[in-house]
Amino acid sequence: MRLLTILAFHFYPIEYMLRSYIALCCYLLCFTIQGYGQTGIIDRLKKNIETAPNQSKKLQALFSFCEQRNSLSTDTLCKYASVAKKISLGRKQISEIATADYYVANCLVKQGALNTALQICESNIVKLGDQGNNAALVMKLAVLKAQILVKSNRYKEGLAEVYKVLQDSEQTNDTLMQMIAKNGIGWINMEMGQTSEALKWFFRALNITPTGSFHERNSNIYSNIAAIYKQVHKYDSAEHYIKKSLAFSRKSENLFYLANSLSILADIYIETNRTAQAEPLLTEALAIREKIGDPYYIVSDISLLAIYYANTSQSRKGIALSLQGIQLAEEFNLGSKLPYLYHALGENYKAAGNYNQYSRTLEKIQVLKDSVYSANSAASRAEMDALYNLKKKENVIIQQQLDISRKNSLFSNAIILLLFMSVLGWLLFQAYKKDQEIKLFKIRAEEKLLAAHAVVTAQENERKRIARDLHDNIGAYATVLTASAEKLSNQDGMSSIQQIVETVSDNAKKIISSLQETIWILSNDVITVTDFIDRFKLYAKKMLQHFPDIQIKFREEIHTDAELSPSEALHLVRIMQEALQNTLKHAAAKNIEVAVESKETILISIRDDGKGFSNDNSTGCNGLLNMKHRVNEAGYELKILSTEAGTEVRLQKNRAYAVL
Repeated sequence: MRLLTILAFHFYPIEYMLRSYIALCCYLLCFTIQGYGQTGIIDRLKKNIETAPNQSKKLQALFSFCEQRNSLSTDTLCKYASVAKKISLGRKQISEIATADYYVANCLVKQGALNTALQICESNIVKLGDQGNNAALVMKLAVLKAQILVKSNRYKEGLAEVYKVLQDSEQTNDTLMQMIAKNGIGWINMEMGQTSEALKWFFRALNITPTGSFHERNSNIYSNIAAIYKQVHKYDSAEHYIKKSLAFSRKSENLFYLANSLSILADIYIETNRTAQAEPLLTEALAIREKIGDPYYIVSDISLLAIYYANTSQSRKGIALSLQGIQLAEEFNLGSKLPYLYHALGENYKAAGNYNQYSRTLEKIQVLKDSVYSANSAASRAEMDALYNLKKKENVIIQQQLDISRKNSLFSNAIILLLFMSVLGWLLFQAYKKDQEIKLFKIRAEEKLLAAHAVVTAQENERKRIARDLHDNIGAYATVLTASAEKLSNQDGMSSIQQIVETVSDNAKKIISSLQETIWILSNDVITVTDFIDRFKLYAKKMLQHFPDIQIKFREEIHTDAELSPSEALHLVRIMQEALQNTLKHAAAKNIEVAVESKETILISIRDDGKGFSNDNSTGCNGLLNMKHRVNEAGYELKILSTEAGTEVRLQKNRAYAVL
């Protein structure tokens, strides 16, 4: 076979290979083969044309024959499309003329005359726009128009055209055209390098219907899915889907889909180091291309074959083949295929160790991609996707309105039942609503009782705490007063009386001070660290009036003025008072320092330079026991550090607190 001889040119010198391949391209693109290697379906359809009893039947037979356009050679398609156009012009039916033009445009696409084919599609879409029964034909012309736009690097326009086809096919419930449109959207995204978006649309196309006949007629969906999985290196999935595509395309005898499937499977074998299995597939694919001839896909196969050479250490052949493919793509205005061809060229330069040329090729690829995709941004695609979804919703609304108009007769018969059901539903709703209101009232009443009980409990606890505090402090002072009064009545000497009077006076002052502090705490809703230390300063100044030789210093670092609860503030005041009194009575100190820090941690300390004491000897001291009890109540940590150089009482609490 002649093609097999040409494919075996890697056994000959590179000069012969170039001459042979140029001859092959010319052979393919000049379209000199007529009916070569036709399928069984094509043979049967050709007989139907020959045996047609009249012009009408012959025209329909010609259309059926031309519908095998994917399996026909270019010149065969052009020949029979021209005959169909001639007959349709004689019959003067607009839809028949447009159908013949559709196949003529397909022929022109194969010849690379994209602009002429585009004009034919657009003019017929306009002519058929007013014909209500030609929706399917208009969609076929629109799909072909979209393909032409994509092949001309006008991706955005092509995508918009396919979205419109999808909207129209959904409105007419055309399952086959919906599959074609969704597959087309996926294909355009794949051509633009948007693999995840493409894969989403391919699976949407498959999921429209589980019917096997539709999947067989659209086996290229499976090959497109396989191509995506191959790009992302999921070779097992790619091989699974491409073998399905092969089975369907062989069964339907669609040579175009079959060639694509063979090429993709060969590419999978190449990338998974099974090159021996790849070569016969490439041979068969190019043999099919020879039969049907389409420069768009011929250059695709050229890029694939060049990649094969790069992976099999035949870079010289791959470079020559890539350059030839670039020349053909530029000649037939197939700019969308140039990135693939330059990629193949770059891979061969890299395999040959020519990194200068490889770098230049990568720069060229980037320029091509920028020029191709600059007008086809993700924002544009998203805009079209949103427009499609909006239109789809509008179509659903229109369909619902049509359904309502068709059911007007049923509505008149059902109106009484509907009213009855509405009244019954309203009554049930009112009963349910009343029941819910009763339940809600009970829940709220129970919540109020619980809240009131909680308030009473809290108040009772607070009263008990205040009572304990008054008992512990004021009660103790009152006891001393009583005892002093009794002593006073039994004393005769003035010195003893004077001493008792002083004791009574001192304890009375302490009672008044304790009451003042308790009242101050209870009368303030909010007590802050600053309020606490200010209050303690007043107390300290009063105490130090009786100790003129002792100096006291306050150091404050209040970065966050935390709020203290009344009980917490009272406990802190009592602890600090006890600590100050112990210092004044027992420490024999000259200097006292009170420090307060309020950041993430509240830290309060009182330090003196007195003689200190032994912690072992202080365990039974009532004052220290009271301090520890209050610290636990307030939730603070107490540390008492005492040495010969002095004593420090430190209160500390880590907490999340409110900041004023």
